[in-house]
Amino acid sequence: GAISVASATTPGSFQASAGESLTVGAINASDINASAGGLATVNGAWSAGNVQLVSDDIDIAANGSISAGDINLVSTNAARTIVGDGIDQAGYQLSNAEYNRLNANDINVIADAGLGAAPSMLIGDLSADASAGEGVNDYEFITGDSESETAGGSIRILGEMVFTGMA
Repeated sequence: GAISVASATTPGSFQASAGESLTVGAINASDINASAGGLATVNGAWSAGNVQLVSDDIDIAANGSISAGDINLVSTNAARTIVGDGIDQAGYQLSNAEYNRLNANDINVIADAGLGAAPSMLIGDLSADASAGEGVNDYEFITGDSESETAGGSIRILGEMVFTGMA
């Protein structure tokens, strides 16, 4: 079923797994591990040491953000994974505005075939400013299969990728 959480604060880990949609407001925890069989909506500020969010699609609302040491956004979408703007196709969609609501030393967007995703990623117009980071920022876009631990598939850049403030 669907899960909706207004907010959560815990000194430990926050974990939630929804078979359908997951909507969560502000979270403050040591780690966040969440999954949704459908749309995952970040509807507030998430703050944790590490964040992993596995879903078929994502919506980081205008009042949402994710701040962590490491962020892993994992697509399970069987059509494709799309990052950035200017691509009008169906699939897991992480817009440029949503991407810029992420703040971490390591930001990974992963199309995981081992979890059902098509190993196909399209990157449109995407910008990031790393100057607010701790000096070393790692941006990764990955297609592959976590179960067999193999890389594979395709990543196509169809727009402009502009990353500034890189160390």
